[in-house]
Amino acid sequence: MKPNITHLAPYLPYGLKWKFDGEDFTHDIVGLDITNRGVKLVSPYNDYGDCEISSGKPLLLPMSSLYTEMEDGTVPIVELAKIAFPKNKFELNRSGCWFGAEKFIYSEATNSFRTLHEDGGCFSQGSEVINQLTLFTYLFPHHFDVYNLIPQNLAIDKTKYK
Repeated sequence: MKPNITHLAPYLPYGLKWKFDGEDFTHDIVGLDITNRGVKLVSPYNDYGDCEISSGKPLLLPMSSLYTEMEDGTVPIVELAKIAFPKNKFELNRSGCWFGAEKFIYSEATNSFRTLHEDGGCFSQGSEVINQLTLFTYLFPHHFDVYNLIPQNLAIDKTKYK
């Protein structure tokens, strides 16, 4: 798979960063178009330019970062649980995000959010959360790798970039 404009467009309003191989600094993506030079950039020196999508990579957070505390003190999986189940109170511990006997998770296998039900130390499959679109809408402004680009070497893991 090659990255294309549809992989970048949902992130556009949210200050996505772009990096070229061999450069130490990042650029801000300020626009996209369907031409060969589809990525419109502003450099750290406030120069405007453009490039082909294949000539650089966006900086994104892996989905595993959903369980990590962010700079603002929030944990994304808990914030997503609050969106999915607004009337419940959640706890976060080493094994995940819980409300009662329900565990709220992101499943990489199905690319969806779901609950698992614990009964005597065993988990039943639970159910897929109904409003997936609302949850994925949270992921774009926070730069999560929704399209699984990092493992394909089409994006840079933001947690490993300094």
